Amino acid sequence: MSREYWPPDLLAVYFSEKFNNAEDSPFFNRLKNRVLHEEIERDWSVSSSVFIDGVLSLISKNPRSDRYTINATNSKNSEKGRKRLLNENVNDISPLRAIYIEGNDRAIEQVLNIFFKSVNDIFWTEDCIAEKTVLIRAIGISALFQFLRKKLLDMDAITIINLNSLCQSLNGIDPKEFTKKEVYQSTSVGKKKIYDFLIESTMGK
Repeated sequence: MSREYWPPDLLAVYFSEKFNNAEDSPFFNRLKNRVLHEEIERDWSVSSSVFIDGVLSLISKNPRSDRYTINATNSKNSEKGRKRLLNENVNDISPLRAIYIEGNDRAIEQVLNIFFKSVNDIFWTEDCIAEKTVLIRAIGISALFQFLRKKLLDMDAITIINLNSLCQSLNGIDPKEFTKKEVYQSTSVGKKKIYDFLIESTMGK
């Protein structure tokens, strides 16, 4: 299937596999797939579905509807593939949606790499992992994607300069904050606390 016909969920799965298998990826061998039973790192890993859902949140509010629109055989839309989404679901404000519709998957990959490599350098250090930071658990990864989504929406333009500025703002956060198990529990409340702390700590930066 040509990539222009890839619906959001297929692209997200593709990125999950690519980030899990690339040695220079911050998620190398850390995304578990129940079906494939891949080799994973022993210190930490999360379900690939957490990563996939995170990517989807950046490009689509309704992946199922997008899939139908892209692949519908009886469509009267003169456009093909992702371009059909230009006039559909116009209220979808997912921050990387326009880039996705344009077919610029490389740019989406670049955004993910820039952000999560900074996360890796700051929050996924050996010390943080040893102290079991919440940011290596499912709720932590999910909160990081939620934070990234919000910050991308707030940008006047998604550029390398703005992405680097976002990553720079993370340097002011003490990574040991997220090792407080009594504060950040593995619940939706814990996820909100992570998100809120990230937002508050980078406000105005």
